[in-house]
Amino acid sequence: MARGWDESEHPRHPADTPGGRGGEFRDHWVGAVAALIRDPQDDLLQIVREGKLVDRSELSGGQMARTEIRTYEMPGGTHRELVHKSYSEGRGGEIGIAHEVLASHIGAALGARVPASIVDPDSPHSMYMELLPGKTPIALASEQSEQVDDYEAAAYSWEHRSTPSGRRLGLFDLYLSTKDRHEGNWLILEDGGGVAGIDHAGVDLEGDWEDEESYWSADSPFAYNYTDASL
Repeated sequence: MARGWDESEHPRHPADTPGGRGGEFRDHWVGAVAALIRDPQDDLLQIVREGKLVDRSELSGGQMARTEIRTYEMPGGTHRELVHKSYSEGRGGEIGIAHEVLASHIGAALGARVPASIVDPDSPHSMYMELLPGKTPIALASEQSEQVDDYEAAAYSWEHRSTPSGRRLGLFDLYLSTKDRHEGNWLILEDGGGVAGIDHAGVDLEGDWEDEESYWSADSPFAYNYTDASL
Protein backbone atom coordinates (compact mmCIF):
# COMPACT_ATOMS: atom_id res chain seq x y z
CA MET A 1 0.00 0.00 0.00
CA ALA A 2 1.49 3.31 -1.05
CA ARG A 3 2.50 5.64 1.77
CA GLY A 4 1.36 9.26 1.56
CA TRP A 5 3.95 11.90 0.72
CA ASP A 6 5.17 13.96 3.67
CA GLU A 7 6.08 17.56 2.95
CA SER A 8 9.05 17.32 5.33
CA GLU A 9 10.64 14.71 3.05
CA HIS A 10 11.01 17.15 0.18
CA PRO A 11 14.63 18.35 -0.05
CA ARG A 12 13.50 21.97 -0.55
CA HIS A 13 10.98 21.79 2.32
CA PRO A 14 12.82 20.43 5.37
CA ALA A 15 10.72 21.06 8.43
CA ASP A 16 13.69 21.92 10.58
CA THR A 17 15.13 24.66 8.38
CA PRO A 18 15.27 28.29 9.56
CA GLY A 19 11.90 29.95 9.16
CA GLY A 20 9.86 26.94 10.15
CA ARG A 21 8.04 24.43 7.96
CA GLY A 22 9.31 24.77 4.42
CA GLY A 23 11.46 27.66 5.54
CA GLU A 24 14.22 27.34 2.94
CA PHE A 25 11.81 27.32 0.04
CA ARG A 26 9.64 30.05 1.51
CA ASP A 27 12.45 32.42 2.44
CA HIS A 28 13.97 32.19 -1.03
CA TRP A 29 10.88 32.45 -3.23
CA VAL A 30 8.76 34.80 -1.15
CA GLY A 31 11.67 37.22 -1.06
CA ALA A 32 12.17 36.90 -4.81
CA VAL A 33 8.49 37.46 -5.60
CA ALA A 34 8.25 40.39 -3.18
CA ALA A 35 11.16 42.03 -4.98
CA LEU A 36 9.30 41.78 -8.29
CA ILE A 37 5.92 43.02 -7.06
CA ARG A 38 5.93 46.76 -6.53
CA ASP A 39 3.45 48.52 -4.30
CA PRO A 40 1.69 51.10 -6.52
CA GLN A 41 1.73 53.59 -3.64
CA ASP A 42 5.51 53.22 -3.49
CA ASP A 43 5.67 53.86 -7.22
CA LEU A 44 3.78 57.14 -6.83
CA LEU A 45 6.07 58.27 -4.05
CA GLN A 46 9.13 57.40 -6.13
CA ILE A 47 7.85 59.50 -9.04
CA VAL A 48 7.25 62.50 -6.79
CA ARG A 49 10.57 62.16 -4.97
CA GLU A 50 12.87 61.32 -7.89
CA GLY A 51 11.14 62.95 -10.86
CA LYS A 52 11.41 66.52 -12.08
CA LEU A 53 8.12 68.38 -12.50
CA VAL A 54 8.10 69.57 -16.12
CA ASP A 55 4.43 70.30 -16.86
CA ARG A 56 1.04 70.75 -15.23
CA SER A 57 -2.42 71.18 -16.70
CA GLU A 58 -5.55 71.96 -14.69
CA LEU A 59 -8.63 69.77 -14.95
CA SER A 60 -12.12 71.22 -14.71
CA GLY A 61 -14.99 69.73 -12.77
CA GLY A 62 -13.52 69.46 -9.27
CA GLN A 63 -16.02 70.95 -6.83
CA MET A 64 -14.06 70.46 -3.62
CA ALA A 65 -10.47 70.34 -4.81
CA ARG A 66 -8.25 71.90 -7.42
CA THR A 67 -7.25 69.08 -9.75
CA GLU A 68 -4.45 68.96 -12.28
CA ILE A 69 -2.30 66.52 -14.21
CA ARG A 70 1.38 66.80 -13.37
CA THR A 71 4.08 65.42 -15.66
CA TYR A 72 7.39 64.30 -14.19
CA GLU A 73 10.61 63.55 -16.04
CA MET A 74 12.34 60.58 -14.45
CA PRO A 75 16.14 60.13 -14.22
CA GLY A 76 16.13 57.70 -17.16
CA GLY A 77 14.41 60.22 -19.43
CA THR A 78 10.91 58.70 -19.31
CA HIS A 79 7.87 60.77 -18.40
CA ARG A 80 5.15 59.86 -15.91
CA GLU A 81 1.81 61.59 -15.34
CA LEU A 82 0.00 61.81 -12.02
CA VAL A 83 -3.24 63.42 -10.87
CA HIS A 84 -2.72 66.00 -8.13
CA LYS A 85 -5.58 67.24 -5.92
CA SER A 86 -5.25 70.11 -3.47
CA TYR A 87 -7.85 71.21 -0.93
CA SER A 88 -8.22 74.52 0.87
CA GLU A 89 -7.46 74.36 4.58
CA GLY A 90 -10.49 74.02 6.80
CA ARG A 91 -12.74 72.42 4.16
CA GLY A 92 -12.35 68.83 5.33
CA GLY A 93 -9.80 67.99 2.69
CA GLU A 94 -7.85 65.71 5.01
CA ILE A 95 -10.93 63.48 5.38
CA GLY A 96 -11.41 63.30 1.62
CA ILE A 97 -7.75 62.46 1.12
CA ALA A 98 -7.90 59.77 3.81
CA HIS A 99 -10.96 58.26 2.09
CA GLU A 100 -9.20 58.20 -1.28
CA VAL A 101 -6.06 56.56 0.12
CA LEU A 102 -8.05 53.97 2.08
CA ALA A 103 -10.24 53.27 -0.94
CA SER A 104 -7.16 52.61 -3.06
CA HIS A 105 -5.99 49.94 -0.62
CA ILE A 106 -9.45 48.35 -0.31
CA GLY A 107 -9.79 48.31 -4.09
CA ALA A 108 -6.46 46.54 -4.42
CA ALA A 109 -7.52 43.96 -1.82
CA LEU A 110 -10.80 43.27 -3.63
CA GLY A 111 -9.26 43.26 -7.10
CA ALA A 112 -11.29 46.33 -8.14
CA ARG A 113 -9.51 48.87 -10.32
CA VAL A 114 -9.30 52.21 -8.55
CA PRO A 115 -6.45 54.73 -8.64
CA ALA A 116 -3.51 54.16 -6.33
CA SER A 117 -3.35 57.20 -4.03
CA ILE A 118 -0.95 58.78 -1.55
CA VAL A 119 -0.90 61.87 0.64
CA ASP A 120 1.30 64.58 -0.84
CA PRO A 121 4.60 64.20 1.06
CA ASP A 122 4.89 67.99 1.12
CA SER A 123 1.37 68.89 2.25
CA PRO A 124 -1.38 67.15 4.27
CA HIS A 125 -3.95 69.12 2.24
CA SER A 126 -2.93 67.60 -1.11
CA MET A 127 -2.64 64.17 -2.65
CA TYR A 128 -1.36 62.32 -5.68
CA MET A 129 -3.29 59.71 -7.63
CA GLU A 130 -2.58 57.28 -10.42
CA LEU A 131 -3.76 58.56 -13.81
CA LEU A 132 -5.86 55.76 -15.28
CA PRO A 133 -6.08 55.48 -19.09
CA GLY A 134 -9.78 55.70 -19.84
CA LYS A 135 -12.85 57.88 -20.32
CA THR A 136 -16.04 58.39 -18.36
CA PRO A 137 -19.39 57.43 -19.95
CA ILE A 138 -20.28 61.13 -20.00
CA ALA A 139 -17.17 61.90 -22.02
CA LEU A 140 -17.86 59.03 -24.42
CA ALA A 141 -21.50 60.05 -24.84
CA SER A 142 -20.50 63.66 -25.51
CA GLU A 143 -18.33 62.45 -28.37
CA GLN A 144 -21.46 61.06 -30.02
CA SER A 145 -23.67 64.13 -29.58
CA GLU A 146 -23.32 67.71 -28.40
CA GLN A 147 -26.13 67.38 -25.86
CA VAL A 148 -25.52 64.41 -23.61
CA ASP A 149 -28.60 62.41 -22.72
CA ASP A 150 -28.49 60.87 -19.23
CA TYR A 151 -29.98 57.62 -20.54
CA GLU A 152 -27.30 57.33 -23.21
CA ALA A 153 -24.57 57.79 -20.64
CA ALA A 154 -26.19 55.36 -18.21
CA ALA A 155 -26.43 52.69 -20.91
CA TYR A 156 -22.70 52.12 -20.61
CA SER A 157 -23.12 50.72 -17.11
CA TRP A 158 -25.58 48.07 -18.37
CA GLU A 159 -22.96 46.99 -20.87
CA HIS A 160 -20.17 46.67 -18.32
CA ARG A 161 -21.68 46.02 -14.91
CA SER A 162 -21.78 42.22 -15.18
CA THR A 163 -18.26 41.87 -16.57
CA PRO A 164 -15.54 40.57 -14.21
CA SER A 165 -14.19 44.08 -13.60
CA GLY A 166 -17.71 45.44 -13.19
CA ARG A 167 -18.57 42.85 -10.57
CA ARG A 168 -15.40 43.60 -8.64
CA LEU A 169 -16.18 47.33 -8.73
CA GLY A 170 -19.70 46.52 -7.54
CA LEU A 171 -18.35 44.62 -4.56
CA PHE A 172 -16.07 47.56 -3.79
CA ASP A 173 -19.04 49.97 -3.98
CA LEU A 174 -21.13 47.74 -1.76
CA TYR A 175 -18.55 47.51 0.99
CA LEU A 176 -17.78 51.22 0.94
CA SER A 177 -21.45 52.24 0.55
CA THR A 178 -20.58 54.33 -2.49
CA LYS A 179 -23.41 56.81 -3.02
CA ASP A 180 -22.35 58.63 -6.20
CA ARG A 181 -21.12 56.13 -8.77
CA HIS A 182 -22.73 58.23 -11.50
CA GLU A 183 -21.55 58.31 -15.11
CA GLY A 184 -18.83 60.84 -14.31
CA ASN A 185 -17.29 58.76 -11.52
CA TRP A 186 -16.16 55.66 -13.33
CA LEU A 187 -14.03 54.96 -16.39
CA ILE A 188 -14.08 52.60 -19.33
CA LEU A 189 -10.41 51.74 -19.61
CA GLU A 190 -8.52 51.71 -22.87
CA ASP A 191 -7.44 48.54 -24.67
CA GLY A 192 -10.17 46.39 -23.17
CA GLY A 193 -9.01 46.95 -19.59
CA GLY A 194 -12.54 46.83 -18.18
CA VAL A 195 -13.90 49.49 -15.83
CA ALA A 196 -12.43 51.49 -12.97
CA GLY A 197 -13.90 53.64 -10.22
CA ILE A 198 -12.75 57.18 -9.48
CA ASP A 199 -13.57 59.93 -6.94
CA HIS A 200 -13.94 58.27 -3.55
CA ALA A 201 -13.48 61.28 -1.28
CA GLY A 202 -17.12 61.05 -0.20
CA VAL A 203 -17.48 57.32 0.46
CA ASP A 204 -19.49 56.37 3.55
CA LEU A 205 -17.16 54.65 6.01
CA GLU A 206 -19.52 55.02 8.97
CA GLY A 207 -22.27 52.60 7.97
CA ASP A 208 -23.90 50.54 10.71
CA TRP A 209 -22.95 46.89 10.23
CA GLU A 210 -25.91 45.82 12.40
CA ASP A 211 -28.38 47.75 10.28
CA GLU A 212 -28.31 46.03 6.89
CA GLU A 213 -30.66 48.56 5.26
CA SER A 214 -28.41 51.41 6.39
CA TYR A 215 -25.08 49.77 5.64
CA TRP A 216 -25.83 48.00 2.35
CA SER A 217 -27.06 51.19 0.73
CA ALA A 218 -24.67 51.76 -2.13
CA ASP A 219 -26.10 53.80 -5.01
CA SER A 220 -24.08 52.22 -7.80
CA PRO A 221 -25.15 50.41 -10.98
CA PHE A 222 -22.34 47.94 -10.35
CA ALA A 223 -23.53 47.12 -6.82
CA TYR A 224 -26.83 45.93 -8.35
CA ASN A 225 -25.00 42.71 -9.15
CA TYR A 226 -25.39 41.91 -5.47
CA THR A 227 -28.52 43.81 -4.40
CA ASP A 228 -30.92 43.19 -7.31
CA ALA A 229 -32.43 39.71 -6.94
CA SER A 230 -33.57 39.73 -10.57
CA LEU A 231 -29.98 39.52 -11.85
